[in-house]
Amino acid sequence: MKPYRSGGGPSVTIPIPPSKSLTHRALVAAALADGRSRIIDPLLCEDTMHTVNGLRTLGVPVDLREGEIIVQGTGGRFPARSDPSTLFLGNSGTSFRFLLAVSALGSGQHLLTGARRMLERPIGGLCLGLEGLGARISFPATSGFPPVLVRSRGLSGGKIRMAGDRSSQFVSALLLAAPCASGNVEIEVTGDLVSRHYVDLTTAVMGRFGVEVLREGYRYFRVSAPRPYRAGDFRIEGDASSASYFWAGAAVSGASVTTANIDPRLTHQGDIGFLGILEEMGCSVERGTDRVTVRGGRLRAVEADM
Repeated sequence: MKPYRSGGGPSVTIPIPPSKSLTHRALVAAALADGRSRIIDPLLCEDTMHTVNGLRTLGVPVDLREGEIIVQGTGGRFPARSDPSTLFLGNSGTSFRFLLAVSALGSGQHLLTGARRMLERPIGGLCLGLEGLGARISFPATSGFPPVLVRSRGLSGGKIRMAGDRSSQFVSALLLAAPCASGNVEIEVTGDLVSRHYVDLTTAVMGRFGVEVLREGYRYFRVSAPRPYRAGDFRIEGDASSASYFWAGAAVSGASVTTANIDPRLTHQGDIGFLGILEEMGCSVERGTDRVTVRGGRLRAVEADM
């Protein structure tokens, strides 16, 4: 295969699909807000549909429309029901972790379960955190693993400690539910937090819906509660992880690739850092308001901590 030389390759523009991570988080924040929210350009896929259907089961009206989702938030007050509800969440770990925390805010009994592979994924660390905030949780099958039965009565708030080496989604789940607790929530993370940029994504979405998270790096987080989210419009930007493959393609081919739907100056997606590595390697990177252009050049070796 003959490689392209810098400036001699093709020039293409590629619209990047919406971010799944942002879609999950926006759905939860909108569901916990007071009033009607509009999520624009969401990613509708199997995983995000599990979040949609789980919220509907909890009593949140969610309307799918062309290019948008309308969510009628309940402010964390879910309709009371006498019969237990079952949330089947397939293999969507994000849906399971986020909705586990959300389900603890209401009243009644909620059984969260999923596909066979989901039942093998440990969830005990998140459950301990929720119990520290007042949740009542049990495991009908294996302790620390799905399915999980939540006997909801709301979260009282409080201060908890959580290991950072398990899943950043445990921290994100607690943060997302925290504004609807009856008292302030404080989270102390012990050890290094894995996938920490996803927590940045969570706090950014919370901020867009009117909730401020006080923090000390990735060691300590505090949310004042009760303070429901503020309903509003939220546009889902393109997925930086998906875009990174096209940026890499430009680097190795010498082509010029423009990816649309991501503002590299404002995004909180961690994979945007890949652009800096490509620049160190010799690529040209142009950052626009909603797009990035990468032009391949003569590459040089670098040492990078990913």
